[in-house]
Amino acid sequence: MFRTIMLSVQVAAQVPVAPPTVPAPDIIVTGERPATKDEVRRKVERVLPPLSFDHPLARFTVPVCPGVVGLARPSAQAIVDRIGVIADEVGLRVGEPGCDPNLLVLIVPDSRVTVRRLASRRQGVVAAQSLADVRRIVAEPGAARAWVEAEVRSRDGTPLYLGAGGPPELAIESPSRVALSFRRDIVAAYIVIDAASVAGRDTTQIADYAAMRGLADGRSGLAAAGDSILATFTPDGDTRAPATLTAIDRGVLRGLYSGQGNRASVNTSSSIVATIVGGGGK
Repeated sequence: MFRTIMLSVQVAAQVPVAPPTVPAPDIIVTGERPATKDEVRRKVERVLPPLSFDHPLARFTVPVCPGVVGLARPSAQAIVDRIGVIADEVGLRVGEPGCDPNLLVLIVPDSRVTVRRLASRRQGVVAAQSLADVRRIVAEPGAARAWVEAEVRSRDGTPLYLGAGGPPELAIESPSRVALSFRRDIVAAYIVIDAASVAGRDTTQIADYAAMRGLADGRSGLAAAGDSILATFTPDGDTRAPATLTAIDRGVLRGLYSGQGNRASVNTSSSIVATIVGGGGK
C-alpha cells in the first residue's frame, strides 16, 4: 500500500523543520477555576468525530506503524518516534522497524490536490470514504486534512463475511444487551499536510497533531486554540495552537483506548470526560 501511494502522489522536496523540543513545564496560574464537567464535555465533543450515538468510535487494534514522507530523514524519524511514544502511552502496540506504515503522514505541495488525486486514482486509500466524505476532507479549512480507513467487525473482531452475490454479513458470537454487537477497527490513517505550512515548525507539534488525527480520528477546526493540538494548521487557530498534546487531547486518547471497542460513542465520550475531570488527561 505504501509504495502504491507513493506512485500516486506528488511529494514535496524535503522540507526543513525544527528539531523536537522538550515541552516547557506547565505554568500554574493561581486562582484559575477548574473546568466544569459540562465545559469538558463540550471541549471533547469538538475533538471527536460526529457519530450517531449508537455507533462506536474507531480505534486501532493492530500495531501502529507510523510513516512520514516529504521530510528529511532525521525530521521524519523524530515524528515517527514521537507518534510511537504516544501510541505506547495509551496502551497500543507499535510496529517493529521496517513495518508497513498504517499511519502515514504525507508532506506535499498541495494537500487538496493530493486528496483529489488519491480519491480518483487509488480507491483503496479512500475505500471507506463516501463521495460526501471526500468532499468534506478536501473542504477542510487550513493546510492539513486527514481521514481514517475503518472496517466494521464483530465485537470479537470477526470481519464481515462477503457471501456469494449477497450483502456483507457479520457473525455475532456473543450478543450482549449492554454493548454493541460490532466495533470499528482502524486499518489505516492518512494525514496530508501542505509543505509550506511545516517549514521551520517543531517536529513534536507535527507529530502530536498527526497522532490525534490518526489515532482518534480527531477533527480539526472546531476546538479552541488552547484546547487541542487540532488547532494546528487551521486558519484561525494555528498561530495560537499548543506546541504539544493538551490535557483534553491526552484524555481523549486515554479514554478512547480504555475499555471495550464496541461501546457506543456516547458511552465512550462520557468515559473520556470522566477521565479528564479525574485528572487522567495530565
